[in-house]
Amino acid sequence: MSTTQNPFRGFGVYKRPAHLTLSEFEDKYQKGIDALIALPVVQRIIIKYELKPRSQCISTTDCDAALAQIHSANQEDIIIVIVETRTREDFLEYLGDPAVQKIIGCLDDAAIPGGGRFSARVVTKLQK
Repeated sequence: MSTTQNPFRGFGVYKRPAHLTLSEFEDKYQKGIDALIALPVVQRIIIKYELKPRSQCISTTDCDAALAQIHSANQEDIIIVIVETRTREDFLEYLGDPAVQKIIGCLDDAAIPGGGRFSARVVTKLQK
């Protein structure tokens, strides 16, 4: 089987804090992503930026019952942010930019518990 390497990806998974409504939570992250996308470093380096609220990740009506059977149903309001660059070095340059750090700092404040970030090089094993 042939494998191909995809671009480098960074992920952020964030839970909605109790003091924000779902709408406020999604709005806060949408505004933050919009601010990031406007930055010159992002325009130059980032291939793709995705913001996925829970409602777009897993359809509650279609998947939760099946996921509950394998004890994987996630009923919490979350947002997943996916950032894609060509290389790890590009990703590190993006993260090192002071303007990027400032915006991310506003999104990752202590008021947002349960946030997690990680990066990965995804290897596609099957693509149709």
